[in-house]
Amino acid sequence: MAIVGATVTFNGKAIGLKKEPLENARFIWNFGDGTTAVDEETPVHTYETINAVTVCLTAANDACADTICKDLFIKFTGL
Repeated sequence: MAIVGATVTFNGKAIGLKKEPLENARFIWNFGDGTTAVDEETPVHTYETINAVTVCLTAANDACADTICKDLFIKFTGL
């Protein structure tokens, strides 16, 4: 869950078959609200509206790529 107007830090990792960090990994984030980030392992993002979004991370190198998605609910707190 995230709060409208608050900064959210996402943390991505790319792990290879031998459970070691994937060399030369490229990260492509889709924050589910029409915005993306490329080549950032740990991007920050601010959601501006109440919504349910699906956040996806694609990690890739020259040999392979994989995507994982998670649902996130953006809520309002205040007043």
